[in-house]
Amino acid sequence: MTKENDSILLSAFDERWKKFRAQHKACRMEFTDEAVHDLRVASRRMLVVLGLAKTIAPHPRVRKARQIIKKMIEDLNELRDVQVMLVETSENIETMPELKPFRKFLKKREAKLMRAAYKRIKQNGLSELSKRIGKIRESLEKEEQANAQFNEQLLEAAHNAYALAGQAYGQVDPLQAASIHRLRLAFKKFRYLIEIIHPLVEGFPSGNFESMHKYQGSMGNIQDAEVFLNSFLEYVKEHSPRTDTESVIRFFNARLKSLVVDFMENKGEISLFGILTNQRTRSIKMNLYVIRHAIAVEAGNPKYEEDGQRPLTGKGKDKMKKIAQGLWEMETQMDLILSSPAVRAMETAKILANRLDIKKSRLIVTEHLEATGYADQLINEIKEKYGDMENIALVGHEPYLSSLVSVLISGKTDSSLTLKKGGVCLLTTDALEYGKCASLNWLLSPSQLVQIGKNS
Repeated sequence: MTKENDSILLSAFDERWKKFRAQHKACRMEFTDEAVHDLRVASRRMLVVLGLAKTIAPHPRVRKARQIIKKMIEDLNELRDVQVMLVETSENIETMPELKPFRKFLKKREAKLMRAAYKRIKQNGLSELSKRIGKIRESLEKEEQANAQFNEQLLEAAHNAYALAGQAYGQVDPLQAASIHRLRLAFKKFRYLIEIIHPLVEGFPSGNFESMHKYQGSMGNIQDAEVFLNSFLEYVKEHSPRTDTESVIRFFNARLKSLVVDFMENKGEISLFGILTNQRTRSIKMNLYVIRHAIAVEAGNPKYEEDGQRPLTGKGKDKMKKIAQGLWEMETQMDLILSSPAVRAMETAKILANRLDIKKSRLIVTEHLEATGYADQLINEIKEKYGDMENIALVGHEPYLSSLVSVLISGKTDSSLTLKKGGVCLLTTDALEYGKCASLNWLLSPSQLVQIGKNS
């Protein structure tokens, strides 16, 4: 490693923060289409470098800084989509004059969104964020000086990002544009990481940057085409324009299909961007969120003949929503929720899924999480069915869960660890097995998670 590489993250951190501030200032001075686009790009690149900071020097201020920037992006997303659709209508309006009413509608929508977004940009300065960024940089500098494995951690983050992109790649379905969108988001994160750490990789081809941009762009075109088509269909449904909309719909439907076909023919190009030759077969670390169900109706209540029928109480539901808010504030990611079939566990899992935006299809019941279930069978089920998942939540009962955690972190079932109702612990493992294979990252009580949710 050269001396220049020793501060690779700090250099990227400074450069991206400078760029972000410049684009934010440009938007405040002149709120143009180009300024909005440049601010969104600078924001996403800043999020990636903060993601690295979160991995290497985790601190609540990193989470808060990311939330501020994410909110800024969210405020601009709809405006960006409308502006892209306006470009699309302008390019096709001569051959499809039926688009004129839609363009008029979009222009009104753009003006309204521009006024609202510009007002938010003008009102929201960067003073609070700047203070947090300064503290985060200080933490990174101290960590780099004290950690001999600093650069290796940067490579590790890129490895994981590529593996996650590979996982999304494996789930691409040409009939489900959403699956291509998920790959685009995962690949974009990997691409932005490579922009930072590529000097650490010997022999990484510089030509890959342009190729990666084109690969991501092909997926972005699909996303834009789908947004246009869905927005036009919604417009037609709500406004019933007196024009031949069917020909427009057929044209853009055919275009969307053509873009998907073109992408599917070349989607295998992702294999060219692995930063190490063994990256394609690299395993993904698995995070297990072990969660006890929230407060439920007491056992023995004559209203419920079977124990599994007992639901959460009103208090239990309210508290679980606050706990879920705390997990959301921590930027908790769950790819899958496995739940006991007991009503109280399922209700807990559904509250989590709702707050963390997890699809219903990703909430699965398993008998191996029943109070009388067998942990070894649960582990086998996870390995066989969900081994490619990175973040899995397990919602169940005590003392089953504490015994499971004990086995995974110590190889024994007699740990003194106990999960309160609504409590959560996070385990991390490189290779899930029934036995000592995981480390305990943290254990939070319900009251701690509720407090985290309040501090937002």
